[in-house]
Amino acid sequence: MKAQLLQLLLLTQSQKRRYAARALIPRG
Repeated sequence: MKAQLLQLLLLTQSQKRRYAARALIPRG
C-alpha cells in the first residue's frame, strides 16, 4: 500500500508540470 502511495507521489511531482500544462492547453 505504501509503495503505491510513494509511486503516486513521485509521479505527481514529475508529471505535475506536464499535467498542468495539458490542463492549461486545450486539446485541438
